[in-house]
Amino acid sequence: MKKSHRTLLSLVAVAAFSPATVSLPAQTASPQPSPGVALFSSAGVQAMVAEVKRQAETNGQGGASKTLATYSDCSLAIVARTATSGAEIHRYASDNFVVLDGDATLVTGGSIPGERDTGHGEIKGAKVVGGQKHYLKKGDIFHVSAGTPHQTVMTPGHDFVFLMIKALRPEQP
Repeated sequence: MKKSHRTLLSLVAVAAFSPATVSLPAQTASPQPSPGVALFSSAGVQAMVAEVKRQAETNGQGGASKTLATYSDCSLAIVARTATSGAEIHRYASDNFVVLDGDATLVTGGSIPGERDTGHGEIKGAKVVGGQKHYLKKGDIFHVSAGTPHQTVMTPGHDFVFLMIKALRPEQP
């Protein structure tokens, strides 16, 4: 190869790879989630489950929860129960249980004697009377529509841990 060709190739190579002219793929940051999208990692959820379960076992109230997120149309929470809950009715929200661990009986329907309105569309009472019993265990998914009386009844010595997806009805005030 002639010296003039080598010089020309050297100049082309230098020009092609100089910082001013190098065209490399743009570096991008980790993709940002789209608005309205959230990921709750398995490790993070497992840590929350352990924390909420520990709280339920030690707080003397028989239950504990930790909210993961609240949106305009729903909320997500990890809930643990070690004792039977009171009865409740949600006027504007449906409850969706995704059982993560343990077992319990959910009583739905019937009535709540001596019910009291606690405001914000929530009605509470001591227990559901005349309802239907549904046995729930790990892996089950259970839906309770807005306006339906319900209560979690625990077997002594058992735990019940679930993801609560509370779906809000559009006509909520």
